[in-house]
Amino acid sequence: MKRSHLRNINTTDDADSWKHFNDADHDLFHRYDPDKLIDQLEQAVEETKRQVQIRSIYGKVLAILDDREREVLIRYYLKEHSATYIAQEMNYCRKTIYNIINRARDKVCRLHREVVGALRD
Repeated sequence: MKRSHLRNINTTDDADSWKHFNDADHDLFHRYDPDKLIDQLEQAVEETKRQVQIRSIYGKVLAILDDREREVLIRYYLKEHSATYIAQEMNYCRKTIYNIINRARDKVCRLHREVVGALRD
């Protein structure tokens, strides 16, 4: 670097910037309470356990349904197809589709009551 360019460098600004950076880093690490962080981690672990338990319950719900019930519920509730459309696609009458939906809902409600009762005990 030429000597003339060195005169244009403002060393005090660089030093102040570095000091500000170090102060910000220092504040960042001292701002958090370790006990609070541990509590937050414990809450996150409990939430994860709860989500795993819920997924397990949903797995059981799907397991109690036969393939036809599962297919109709997925089409009706998740894909939001009409009962008429599902009936046409599956070669059933609309009344049969509603019967399948009601029977599957009854099974799911029964399991839900059992699970909720077990969780309360």
